Amino acid sequence: MNDMHFNLREKARIFKALSEERRLEILRYLSNKEFCVGDVAQNFNMSASVASHHLKVLESVHLITRRKEGRNVIFKVNSKLLKGLFEEIFEFLEINIEDLN
Repeated sequence: MNDMHFNLREKARIFKALSEERRLEILRYLSNKEFCVGDVAQNFNMSASVASHHLKVLESVHLITRRKEGRNVIFKVNSKLLKGLFEEIFEFLEINIEDLN
């Protein structure tokens, strides 16, 4: 994703990743704190491999980021990307964010 400017293909990939209800739930879960795969799996009562798959999809479109902490991989929301994406969508739709208040 190039300097918070998204072409239509990138936007479509992001929305496709978000079209799965579980991924939206995981994204919301990660919005408050950083978590590892095991935490996500346990919170959503799914196997680690299923949780890992969902996280991989979200990471592939840069909605979340990862970092290593010892043996664990820690995930968090890429809030800068989300903010840039929604600002661009509002601009595309000619919606002033201040008008929404």
